[in-house]
Amino acid sequence: MFKLFKVGRFKIYANFSFVIGFLFFAYAIINFFAIKLSFYPKYLAYTLGFVTTAFLYLSIVLHELGHSIVAVKNGVPVKKITLFILGAMAHLEKIPENPKTELKIAVAGPLVNFAIALVLLPFVKYLSMPYWLWFTLFYLMFLNVLLGAFNLLPAFPMDGGRIFKSIIWIITKNEIRASKIAVLISRAIALAFIVLAIIDWKTWLWFGFIALFIIFAGNSEMTVIKLKSKLMKKKAKDVMTPIDKTSIEDEKLFFDTETDLWTIFSKMQTKKIFFAYIKNKNNQVVGYITFYRLIKDG
Repeated sequence: MFKLFKVGRFKIYANFSFVIGFLFFAYAIINFFAIKLSFYPKYLAYTLGFVTTAFLYLSIVLHELGHSIVAVKNGVPVKKITLFILGAMAHLEKIPENPKTELKIAVAGPLVNFAIALVLLPFVKYLSMPYWLWFTLFYLMFLNVLLGAFNLLPAFPMDGGRIFKSIIWIITKNEIRASKIAVLISRAIALAFIVLAIIDWKTWLWFGFIALFIIFAGNSEMTVIKLKSKLMKKKAKDVMTPIDKTSIEDEKLFFDTETDLWTIFSKMQTKKIFFAYIKNKNNQVVGYITFYRLIKDG
């Protein structure tokens, strides 16, 4: 993984699979431009195809920045944004605690793409320009509409999956049930993608890879939600290891005996600390808890 650049407080990284994805899309777009702009010199189609690919990934970064900005404004810290072979992902440091916050964060990404398309629309519709420039702007507008619409599919890890989950969560007031329903829908969509890839692999092969990613993301979502469900039912006093200390010199996290284990897990994960002390109502240290113990109890 390597760092690309920084936008405000948000660091943008890319893993090496991003290079494969970029080259794949660049190849496809360049060939498409070579057909559509065949009456221009070939170097123009190659140049415009490469530039369009770069702007496509810029749109993807802006999409993730939309998520990130809304997340931070709603009290959910963002660790980084990572580009990879199938797109990009904003790494939230904790799971949104309520459905409305999750809904706001999820909706923000596609709205950015639709906003980009709206900005490009007047140039495409009203301004006079060379055909090669018009076609490039039109295709960028189309790609952003496609990107926003595709992300609204109700499947994890796409935004539509989180939007669907948060709506079901609001209706049922049960995050576990909402996640299970959303994961089932995700698997159904993944199965449809796999069938398409088998029927016509030359056209739909990329959807086969997306299907595997959807299945993996759905399973990861359920693992986290099940862990959260179990940890929220227990308190620190239930699993802490008792100790007899009145003062602690080293800097560690401190939690009350009544703090639920999910809160402790989230804080320890965010701060990358694998050990925390437990205090009673009199502010006396009465025990400690480890990150391994939280995983084990979950």
